[in-house]
Amino acid sequence: MIFYQYIRKKKLNVVVFKKDLKSKNEFEVLKNLITVYSCYKTMTGQKSKMLRSKLVTLLSIYIKYGYNSESKDYACELLSLKKTNLNCLNSELREGGFLIKSNMNTRDSYLNTELETLSNYYKNKNSERTLFLFNLYIDETA
Repeated sequence: MIFYQYIRKKKLNVVVFKKDLKSKNEFEVLKNLITVYSCYKTMTGQKSKMLRSKLVTLLSIYIKYGYNSESKDYACELLSLKKTNLNCLNSELREGGFLIKSNMNTRDSYLNTELETLSNYYKNKNSERTLFLFNLYIDETA
């Protein structure tokens, strides 16, 4: 797919590789979004490996419903977990920098800045499609 961009009446070709990721429901879209984000973190060397499926699902729940007692109860039910196992998963997300512990209440956490931005983007989008754009380039300064 080729998009044309005009800058000062000069036509520039911008080549875009586009593939659709179809999902059954909104929750699947969120899981795909988190998986792509995890891939980005791995590709840039910020994380050594991709997030496990349970962690992707858990972050999807937190993006959709927020980090609260109801969403944690829902996560326990959906993932067939006990509270202690959920606490271990939350700890793993905190260690990975995906969740940040609140300064005001140590039992509370929130999404990191990038995930919060991703969540806001997803919740406020104006269409049924979510667009992800990666800029791949060679860093001459490295």
